[in-house]
Amino acid sequence: MRQTEIVQQLLDKAQILDALQQLGEARTLQELLDAFKDLPIIKEAAHTSLILFEGDVDAVEKKARVEAVLDTRPDAFDVMGNVYTFDTIPLFWKIDPAKAFIIEDIHEDRRLNPRSLAILERLGVRSMIALALTTTKAHIGWLLIENQTPHAYSAEDVDFLQILTRHLAVAAQNHRLALRAQQRARQIETGAEISKITSSILDLNRLIAQAVKLIKQGFEFYYVGVFLVDMAANQAMLRAGSGQEGKRQLEAKHSLALDEYSMIGWCITNKQARIALDVGQDAAHFNNPYLPLTRSEMALPLISRNMIIGAVTIQSEKPSAFSNDDIASLQIMTDQLANAIVNSQLYQKAQQSTQELETLLEINRDLSASMDLTKLLDLIVHKATDSVKSEHGAILLADGDVLIPRAVAGDYVEQILAVKVPVGQGASGLAAKTKKTITKIIEKPEENKHFVVPDTPLEPEVLVAVPIQSEARLIGVLLVRRLGADNAFSGNEVKLLEGIAQQAAIAVENAGLFAAAQESKQQYLAMVNNIPGAVYRAKFGETYAFTYVSNELFEITGYPVKRFFSDGDLSILSLMHPEDRDSVRQKIRQDLEHKQPYEVQYRIFNQNGQIKYVLERGAGVFDAKERLLYIDGILFDVTNRALLEQSIQRRAAQFEAVAQVGQKASAILDIDRLLNEAVNIISDTFNFYYAAIFLLDKNDEWAIFHAGSGSAGKKLLEQKHRLKKDEHSMVGWVTCHGEARVALNVDLERHRFDNPHLPLTRSEMALPLTSRDKVIGALDVQSVEENAFSKEDVDTLQLMANQLANVIENARFFKFTQSSLYYANLLYHTTQTLLETKTEDELFKVFIETLSRSDIDTVSISLYGGPPEDRYFEVKEIWDRNNNIVYPKGTRLNVNASTLSRL
Repeated sequence: MRQTEIVQQLLDKAQILDALQQLGEARTLQELLDAFKDLPIIKEAAHTSLILFEGDVDAVEKKARVEAVLDTRPDAFDVMGNVYTFDTIPLFWKIDPAKAFIIEDIHEDRRLNPRSLAILERLGVRSMIALALTTTKAHIGWLLIENQTPHAYSAEDVDFLQILTRHLAVAAQNHRLALRAQQRARQIETGAEISKITSSILDLNRLIAQAVKLIKQGFEFYYVGVFLVDMAANQAMLRAGSGQEGKRQLEAKHSLALDEYSMIGWCITNKQARIALDVGQDAAHFNNPYLPLTRSEMALPLISRNMIIGAVTIQSEKPSAFSNDDIASLQIMTDQLANAIVNSQLYQKAQQSTQELETLLEINRDLSASMDLTKLLDLIVHKATDSVKSEHGAILLADGDVLIPRAVAGDYVEQILAVKVPVGQGASGLAAKTKKTITKIIEKPEENKHFVVPDTPLEPEVLVAVPIQSEARLIGVLLVRRLGADNAFSGNEVKLLEGIAQQAAIAVENAGLFAAAQESKQQYLAMVNNIPGAVYRAKFGETYAFTYVSNELFEITGYPVKRFFSDGDLSILSLMHPEDRDSVRQKIRQDLEHKQPYEVQYRIFNQNGQIKYVLERGAGVFDAKERLLYIDGILFDVTNRALLEQSIQRRAAQFEAVAQVGQKASAILDIDRLLNEAVNIISDTFNFYYAAIFLLDKNDEWAIFHAGSGSAGKKLLEQKHRLKKDEHSMVGWVTCHGEARVALNVDLERHRFDNPHLPLTRSEMALPLTSRDKVIGALDVQSVEENAFSKEDVDTLQLMANQLANVIENARFFKFTQSSLYYANLLYHTTQTLLETKTEDELFKVFIETLSRSDIDTVSISLYGGPPEDRYFEVKEIWDRNNNIVYPKGTRLNVNASTLSRL
């Protein structure tokens, strides 16, 4: 063997090993075939196809699909995905899988029929070889290699290709098995999801929509839809569809007749599944314009408890898209779905029955809450119309031989209220005459003259007229209308309306009886309400509950009268001031025990929290055995009178306080003591939180704190509290302007000092202390309540402030006079003593003794002496109140070093 041949063989083996390695790494069928593309025998070929059987090779309808292609021709036909059947290429199905099928030259091979020969010529093929792809268990397809030259394959080439084909068959089969395993896993997962939603979702629309979505995604189908049977219309109605295609069909209300002209109709009629692997060849396939890409379709019946309820359509854009595994899995899922749909429908029916019962109970509660006939009728007609989702409703009451509309729901209220319907004419008149429910479908309203309401459009409609009647008489008719002749009332809706009509009859009868009773009651109340007080009848006990009380009680308390009855939450005792409650109960009990009328006055808190004064007069009502049955009485609001009395008493107390301060002023000459007495009198008499007096200093710059009430006053006095005479405080502002300033809410006052010792202050008033047209200080009062100061308070306190100012000035003048007399007398006696002294030391001692009686703390007498060049001061006499002497007597101080040098 030549060296070049050995090298070529090694290269061939290397290429084969590389191809087999790529074969093991391939993930798709095309990658499997691509693993061989660099082999010379494949590279020289014009076209190579990997063709695999679909389904069972022994099936009656044999099919094979081109799964992968290698083509070197520039004008090659795209055969990828083509499906071959026995009819298209019957020769393929006659090949012996154990042997290679070789055509050396298509023009010489008699096995080819004219059709096959024409196809090969059109493809430019002169020779070809077909190798069966077989595994240990099955023949799964072919590897087809075509060449543009005749006699292209030697015996060695065939042997080589058969070896490759065996490897390719195993790889292709493994790929298909893995793909089927993945599909099967998705199907199992989808089945589990279907099982999950069928056991957890009771809402029908949500259930089937979710099922459609899961089946489409799990099986990767083109379209999935669910139809449910409408036996009344003999139609299968689409209730859910996947994707935009399904959405458009639902909007168009897509339906199919229950016949054999569609796969859904055939499936439901025959209660069997129907499969079209090629929809073009199935006579029962409905060519749906919304689904133009459909190539195969399957219809599976929805059967539960041996009853057909609908069908599921499953469509694919691929022909022969459904495997046996798909069909088995989907049938299990549709069976589960069918049971779930029936359960959901039963649940919805139960819910509907419950809702209808709740509607009737709700209407009954609402009707029991009112006895006004107009409101009752309006409530009934709106509840009835809303409960059956209708556009219009009316209640017509019988008046002799006609029915008169009294309540309307919907549009055209005025027009309908103006119509009168004769008994016996139209649906309402017929229901009134026969006393039976009448239902009608009006497709041509112009032919039903008795239903025409002036100035309203004529439209097709369905209506229900239900008589409202008691055992004794016909009361009227409940009429409910729904637009559209194809929107009929169901049997359940008619029963619900009949139940509402029965309740309406009872309510109207009760309203009539109530109106008669009310008329009688109003006559009595008119008489009671003319009495200027709250007339009552009550049971004497822990709650003092009224069995009757007139509306005047609302004017007194601000609370609805009904809250004071035995089933209410209030009583006069509960509103009564705690300080009055025991004494009032004791007084009433004592008088009742003596069987005599009683009269008490007490305070209550009204709804706004304000105090009201009530005068109550009453007497007990006793039975024949002198047992107390109840109390009859009357309550008067005497608040204005009581407040007037309190105001008079308050003013009297205030003037008494003014007089008291005046008395103190005339008896007390000490200013500090007088001011302390004054602030305490003001604070106690007016019940203030705090009162204080400030006096201006000698420089007229600061308002000095001199007296204050309570612990805060003591602390401020210890701290020598003062306020600048400016506008940063109310006291400063008052001393600047000489006018009173009142802050009824301190949060809104900008000229205010926020004193940390008075955290509870809510209102403040500062008044000037003015004497002889001069402001000498201010009176400051504070309260823990907002709006605490009345105009009377301001006037009274200003009078007191002026009185204090005059007293202070008089006291100051008196003190000044006393001081002047004292020092004049002291000066006189000192002069007399000095005249009698004989020595310098005696003179100094007298002078120091005199000065020590004044307010001076230290006195020192020094004389100027020494030669001119060395002058000094000599201390001749010295005195210190605290005995704190710095330079003793006899000390000489250098002139220049002494502080006296400045003199």
